[in-house]
Parts: sequence; structure tokens; C-alpha cells
Amino acid sequence: MFGLFAKKDLSGGDVVRQTYARMIKDLRGEEQRLPRELLLVIADDSDHHRSRTGYMRYEEGGLVTVGERRVFLAVGAAWGDYPARPYDCDLLALSVTWEWSGPEDVRKHYEGPFGAMVRAGMVPFNDSLLVAMASGALESPSRFGKRAERVRELLGSPDMQAHAVQDVERDARYVAASDLQPVVSRPARFSSKIVDPLAANLIEILSA
Repeated sequence: MFGLFAKKDLSGGDVVRQTYARMIKDLRGEEQRLPRELLLVIADDSDHHRSRTGYMRYEEGGLVTVGERRVFLAVGAAWGDYPARPYDCDLLALSVTWEWSGPEDVRKHYEGPFGAMVRAGMVPFNDSLLVAMASGALESPSRFGKRAERVRELLGSPDMQAHAVQDVERDARYVAASDLQPVVSRPARFSSKIVDPLAANLIEILSA
């Protein structure tokens, strides 16, 4: 359907997963499985008669030290009902501001006052650095904050755009029921060479 791409070309989801792996390696993080999967609501179309909820699902991640900060990195996978279909995965970068005792701390954080708001989808993607869409595109998910602004600037920079092999193309004749957008006829693709500079820049953003 989407034609042929070079084997080295990556979807946005591939970029997120490989960038996460590079950051874990470069920051000497140790991956650990969460005791139980973590589900964070990202989109909801429920009403009084039915429940239709989309989540990001996390099963493992790694604690890293970036400058003077500790950050829990993880890749989430879109999961649940049709509100999750526009998404592929995300790169979670949760600042650890407490005395770390293990991966169960992540769940406990999202059971706390503000964390519970994030978990319930009131501020979706609040702790995410990157989101890969099902269209193959990469986005900075948060609208607010200096970190989100810097990630948006990074994704739009000439250095990153130089690695874009294919922009998203849509067919206006058809509309996807999940998000009412024209269906994707060709997904976004990126050169595999984007991973190292993207990881390095994200580490710099996290350390600021």
C-alpha cells in the first residue's frame, strides 16, 4: 500500500524506539520491568452509555542520570480502543524528584495527586518527550513548558529535517473514523542516521 522504502529507513515509531535504546546506552541506564503494566490515558471518547478509551502502555524502562537530574525513560505503546489508533508510541521521560526505591515508584507516582491527573488523561503526554503517530510522523506532545518548546524547535530544525525521507501524504477522498482526518496514503519515513543526533539533542534538553 505504501510502496517500497530502503531497509534503513525508519517510521516515527522506529525512531522513538531506537532513540530510547541509544539514550539508555549512552546514559548507562539499566532497564527494569515494571511490576505491573502502567496505562496512561491519552484520549477518551466515552459517554454515559459506553467506554472508548485509548492508552499508552508501559511495561519496562530505565532510570538514568542526566546532568544533575534523574529521569525514568520508557517507551509506551498505543493500546486500547479506537481513540488510540492515531498514535504508535511515545518516549516517556519522567523526572524522578524523590528517593528512588525501584520501578514500582513509577506506578506510585501516577497514583499521587498530580500524577493521577496525568494517568486519567486530564493532561495527556505531560511527561512525554516525543510521540510517534500511526502516520509515521514525530511530534512534541506537550503544548506548554520550555522542554516541549525546545523539542518542537529540534524537530523542526534543518538538522532533523535533513533526515526526513518521506513526509506524510493523505488521501482527501477518504476519512479515518478514529480521528476524522484524511487517511494516510504514504507514511512519514526517516533516515536511520537521525537516531544518534536526536538522542544526543534530547539528552542535552533533559540536562538543561
